[in-house]
Amino acid sequence: MKPELFLQKSLDYAKELKKMKAKGVKVGITKETASSRVYGNGWTVLQNGIAHEFGYGVPERSFIRLPFRLKRAEIKKAIDAEFNRILEGKSGAEKSLNLIGITARNISVMAFRTQGYGNWPALDDATIAAKGSDKPLIDKGILRNAITWEVD
Repeated sequence: MKPELFLQKSLDYAKELKKMKAKGVKVGITKETASSRVYGNGWTVLQNGIAHEFGYGVPERSFIRLPFRLKRAEIKKAIDAEFNRILEGKSGAEKSLNLIGITARNISVMAFRTQGYGNWPALDDATIAAKGSDKPLIDKGILRNAITWEVD
């Protein structure tokens, strides 16, 4: 590689790193869906999410903290891959941050399909009878579908 090209690639990489440093990715329940009152008890999506994430009044079934802790290596791999794509000139900061957000969101959503990657407590018999299913946090998919990401 010629020195001029190396210098230009280095400057481009530094520019994108500066953009990434100034931004971040948030994953969870967004403002748009947080206040929707869609549950029969009058709860919002955010209230329901908090109750399950932290175990307020129900058994704790973390769909953000636990999956991110369990899949930390996978998230790190996605971040490293995106930094490499930026270094190679195949991506920019905004696109890479969005791809990292998608990866993190998918890890959270997969917790619903895997019952917290096998870590959530089982439903009690009364709950199973009432909802007609033995799958925790899977009813209409409202909470699961409210999970998204944003680059800020």
